[in-house]
Amino acid sequence: MGEQEENRAGEQTTLYDVWQRADGKHNGEASLKYISFKNGFVRVRGSDWNKILVEGWAGEKERTFEVPPWHACEVLDNPEIKFTRA
Repeated sequence: MGEQEENRAGEQTTLYDVWQRADGKHNGEASLKYISFKNGFVRVRGSDWNKILVEGWAGEKERTFEVPPWHACEVLDNPEIKFTRA
């Protein structure tokens, strides 16, 4: 597998309006979006990865965080997540 293929394999493609199990880093995009999640932990980080905008756990009750443009999400504990456009 070439370097470009390896890089693509490590990237997360954002699916909108679909509940999915996910873990790992979700890179920022040019537009505002929301992440809803259940049964896990989500952290929204600044574009420089030094600032944490919001973070928290959710159980069965759904929580939603705003993800500003070019801000990334860390998803831990394999929660169900759903991205929606603003």
